[in-house]
Amino acid sequence: MKKMLILLSAVIVFFVAGCKEKEQVQQIPPGSFCVSIDDLYEGTDLLVKHVVIEAHGEKYVKISKKTGHGLIQVTPALDTELMVAEVVFVADLVKTSAPTNMLKLLIKITERRGISTGNSVGGPNSFPVEAENLADILELTLSDGLHPLGQDIVIGKLQGEPIVLSVK
Repeated sequence: MKKMLILLSAVIVFFVAGCKEKEQVQQIPPGSFCVSIDDLYEGTDLLVKHVVIEAHGEKYVKISKKTGHGLIQVTPALDTELMVAEVVFVADLVKTSAPTNMLKLLIKITERRGISTGNSVGGPNSFPVEAENLADILELTLSDGLHPLGQDIVIGKLQGEPIVLSVK
């Protein structure tokens, strides 16, 4: 039940504003994008993060990891030149009676167009892991603030392999 409430919170927060400092949105310099992160929940077996990415003009947002990638084209809302992409990270370490536990991982990128949402990519994956705590296999290190466009940015690690964000 607790996990369902947390996941519901993640869906509700999709409609919360992006960059924490609204003045920062107006001051996004050319060649940069703004990231705002809400840590919704972090425990030994569950992690939920909501990330808002904002930049001027149309951009491609890509998150890649060893097992695949998600890529979405995000266009600005009609009344603004600001594109907004939302990323939700949900990781659930499920304890099993088998020698390995299961990691359920969701990384979903959604285009926000005004108050509605547009296209989205990504979905849940499940795979066996040899870990007792989520922190042993998943680390997310992306920080709030401005980041350079067009560069691959390592935003964390999954089982020792990089998770990479690119906004172009």
